[in-house]
Parts: sequence; C-alpha cells; structure tokens
Amino acid sequence: MKNDLHLVCPHCQSINRVPTAKLSEHPNCGRCQQPLFTGEPIELTTATFSRHVERSDLPLLVD
Repeated sequence: MKNDLHLVCPHCQSINRVPTAKLSEHPNCGRCQQPLFTGEPIELTTATFSRHVERSDLPLLVD
C-alpha cells in the first residue's frame, strides 16, 4: 500500500507496516508492543544496521 510505511522496531528488529495517517498516534510494535519511536538515537550493530537500511522507509542518519 502506498499510504503505509515500513518501520523496523528499535527493540526487537521486526518490521512493522504503519499507515501514514497513524504515525501521529505513537504506534507500537506489533510483535513486542514497545514504541516504534523512542525520541532517542538508537545504537545499531552490523546486523541491525543492515536491517534498518534495507527494510525501513525512514531516512537513516549515521554519525
């Protein structure tokens, strides 16, 4: 669907499909029920970095 974003959970690394209209409702992961947006940077490993780059529709900032 074009109105959905794919987001990788920063806690369990599962992929979530979230409608863009629901982004302002603070969505939780469908698998672990943790918030998809923590408001803080996340530290990625080599494996989790690849997953976020390949599967998430959000831009990624590398520092």
